[in-house]
Amino acid sequence: MQTTFAISTSNIEILQTIINAARATGEIEAGALRTMADTIVREVRMHETADYLATKSIRPIERARVGKLMKSMTVRSRHQLDELADRYKRGDLPQMIAALQGLPLSDGETRLVKAVVQEMNAGRDPAPLRWGNLSRILAKHGVNPELKTVRVELPEEGKSDRTSLAKFLPMPA
Repeated sequence: MQTTFAISTSNIEILQTIINAARATGEIEAGALRTMADTIVREVRMHETADYLATKSIRPIERARVGKLMKSMTVRSRHQLDELADRYKRGDLPQMIAALQGLPLSDGETRLVKAVVQEMNAGRDPAPLRWGNLSRILAKHGVNPELKTVRVELPEEGKSDRTSLAKFLPMPA
């Protein structure tokens, strides 16, 4: 778990203002530091997501959207940026699982891979939670597959497409 984050000069100035106000009054607004910490973490995560998308061949309209979302840095912008990235992370999952085939995985890693495959076979979306886990497993084993840009949309609400992701992978033994 990451415990330190880069911080922008504008956020440093805001923190300094909070501290100066606390020094002057002897009080601090409830939640001020928590809100500031949340803002810093959100901005770091958004930069990580934008860096990930920069490695993909995304459509020009999506690239423009990333730029616009990065300018606003709001909670809503982060969710929209995550939704955009998840389309490509869903495409990475089968490639990541294929890269893990044949590696000596621990029992926990094997369970995780099987869980991802089962989620995909059931038509659920494992991308938001499992992509990072699979990335860490690949890094642990020193595997750095070249992930092609594959964009996978979720089926529309009410329309079942149980094979949207599953068609890309075999079930591991």
